[in-house]
Amino acid sequence: MIKAKIGFIVYGVHKDGLKDPMGRPFIDAQLVTLAKKALLNAGLELVEHKVVIASKKEARECLNRFKKMEDVDAIVLFSGTWVWAAHLTGALRDFSGTGKGIVLWTHPGSQGWRPVGGLVMHGALKEIGLAHRFVYGSHEVPKDVARIVSYCLNLEILRTSGCRIDELRAIGGGAKSAWWNQLKADILGCPITTADVTDAGCLGAAMLACAADTQISVRELARRWVRTTTTFQPRAQYGPFYGQKLAAYKELYHTLKQFYKSAACLKVVQPE
Repeated sequence: MIKAKIGFIVYGVHKDGLKDPMGRPFIDAQLVTLAKKALLNAGLELVEHKVVIASKKEARECLNRFKKMEDVDAIVLFSGTWVWAAHLTGALRDFSGTGKGIVLWTHPGSQGWRPVGGLVMHGALKEIGLAHRFVYGSHEVPKDVARIVSYCLNLEILRTSGCRIDELRAIGGGAKSAWWNQLKADILGCPITTADVTDAGCLGAAMLACAADTQISVRELARRWVRTTTTFQPRAQYGPFYGQKLAAYKELYHTLKQFYKSAACLKVVQPE
């Protein structure tokens, strides 16, 4: 099974055992442990950052570390408590240049600084236009955990997180090719179904126009207008073959990425 590897980072200024007026630590260590366990059980591989980040220096050191890790697909920023957004945004903006995913996870509960910490960061990242996924949800709710997992990657991981995927729909020009549809079904291990209208964007625009004119709901128009044609079933004998090819591709990708990065640093010497 292919797994996504993510960096797990806790942030908040009320750290190092600082306690609230009730005598409980602001950052709930047990909750952090349960959150990590939920992600592990959902099929993600975690790389933990041991320091709870709050300052600009801590944020830079943490995110520079994950920025350099070629095999990390995304980071999850878990809201321990509130933090000055300005202390994290610069390092996050720099990290986003890698193209890796950023997830902000805030767990509901009675500790008021925790949701504040998540909402403050969410608002700050939206304001500067930094792509991310904000999840306000519990480690006990599979749907909430799946929102994190889905952002961090592929169909196999979605299945292990509890999302049932029975079928995929093919649209666009490639949907007209039976050969391509069968290939995709074999690789993904999931049935691929085509529709009689493969230009889904145009059909959707027509539905919206019709809904605006007739007041018929888009849901009802979809029921009437969308008609499936052919379903391509995955052929089990090809699954292991394509799985090996994908593993080799991922290994080759990271090798070539490092090679081209090194090659770019070479100086060209012109012959005299």
